[in-house]
Amino acid sequence: MQGIVQKLIDAVDTDNDSDEPPEPSTDMLSIPIRDLFDFTQSYWVEAYDKLAMRGLQDELELYELLDLDADGDTVENEADDTLNE
Repeated sequence: MQGIVQKLIDAVDTDNDSDEPPEPSTDMLSIPIRDLFDFTQSYWVEAYDKLAMRGLQDELELYELLDLDADGDTVENEADDTLNE
Protein backbone atom coordinates (compact mmCIF):
# COMPACT_ATOMS: atom_id res chain seq x y z
CA MET A 1 0.00 0.00 0.00
CA GLN A 2 2.90 2.34 0.74
CA GLY A 3 4.12 1.89 -2.83
CA ILE A 4 0.79 3.13 -4.18
CA VAL A 5 0.77 6.11 -1.83
CA GLN A 6 4.35 7.05 -2.76
CA LYS A 7 3.57 6.83 -6.50
CA LEU A 8 0.60 9.19 -6.00
CA ILE A 9 2.68 11.63 -3.94
CA ASP A 10 5.38 11.62 -6.63
CA ALA A 11 2.75 12.23 -9.34
CA VAL A 12 1.36 15.23 -7.43
CA ASP A 13 4.84 16.65 -6.90
CA THR A 14 5.61 16.25 -10.60
CA ASP A 15 2.31 17.85 -11.56
CA ASN A 16 2.90 20.82 -9.25
CA ASP A 17 6.41 21.41 -10.65
CA SER A 18 5.33 21.73 -14.26
CA ASP A 19 2.71 23.49 -16.32
CA GLU A 20 2.91 20.71 -18.91
CA PRO A 21 0.47 17.78 -18.83
CA PRO A 22 2.01 14.70 -17.20
CA GLU A 23 3.57 12.04 -19.39
CA PRO A 24 2.29 8.49 -19.00
CA SER A 25 4.64 6.57 -16.75
CA THR A 26 6.37 3.48 -18.07
CA ASP A 27 6.89 2.11 -14.57
CA MET A 28 3.23 1.97 -13.60
CA LEU A 29 2.50 0.20 -10.37
CA SER A 30 0.20 -2.68 -11.22
CA ILE A 31 -1.38 -4.64 -8.39
CA PRO A 32 -4.42 -6.82 -9.01
CA ILE A 33 -7.39 -5.90 -6.82
CA ARG A 34 -7.48 -9.45 -5.44
CA ASP A 35 -4.05 -8.79 -3.93
CA LEU A 36 -5.22 -5.58 -2.26
CA PHE A 37 -8.40 -6.99 -0.73
CA ASP A 38 -9.20 -10.46 0.55
CA PHE A 39 -12.76 -10.94 -0.67
CA THR A 40 -12.96 -14.39 0.92
CA GLN A 41 -13.27 -12.72 4.33
CA SER A 42 -16.81 -12.13 5.54
CA TYR A 43 -15.85 -8.57 6.56
CA TRP A 44 -16.56 -7.20 3.07
CA VAL A 45 -20.05 -8.69 2.86
CA GLU A 46 -20.89 -7.58 6.40
CA ALA A 47 -19.56 -4.04 5.80
CA TYR A 48 -21.59 -3.67 2.59
CA ASP A 49 -24.69 -5.11 4.28
CA LYS A 50 -24.44 -2.59 7.14
CA LEU A 51 -23.90 0.27 4.70
CA ALA A 52 -26.90 -0.73 2.60
CA MET A 53 -29.14 -1.07 5.66
CA ARG A 54 -28.03 2.33 6.97
CA GLY A 55 -28.82 3.91 3.60
CA LEU A 56 -32.24 2.29 3.51
CA GLN A 57 -32.99 3.42 7.07
CA ASP A 58 -31.96 7.01 6.22
CA GLU A 59 -34.17 6.97 3.14
CA LEU A 60 -37.18 5.69 5.11
CA GLU A 61 -36.66 8.40 7.75
CA LEU A 62 -36.58 11.05 5.01
CA TYR A 63 -39.87 9.77 3.57
CA GLU A 64 -41.45 9.91 7.03
CA LEU A 65 -40.33 13.53 7.40
CA LEU A 66 -41.69 14.42 3.97
CA ASP A 67 -45.07 12.93 4.87
CA LEU A 68 -45.44 15.31 7.85
CA ASP A 69 -46.91 18.80 7.62
CA ALA A 70 -45.67 21.78 9.66
CA ASP A 71 -47.62 20.71 12.76
CA GLY A 72 -46.22 17.18 12.63
CA ASP A 73 -49.45 15.57 11.43
CA THR A 74 -49.38 13.02 8.67
CA VAL A 75 -50.48 14.51 5.36
CA GLU A 76 -52.64 12.50 2.96
CA ASN A 77 -50.62 11.89 -0.13
CA GLU A 78 -52.61 11.68 -3.38
CA ALA A 79 -49.77 9.84 -5.12
CA ASP A 80 -50.01 7.01 -2.58
CA ASP A 81 -53.72 6.60 -3.35
CA THR A 82 -53.07 6.58 -7.08
CA LEU A 83 -50.38 3.95 -6.76
CA ASN A 84 -52.60 1.74 -4.61
CA GLU A 85 -55.34 1.60 -7.27
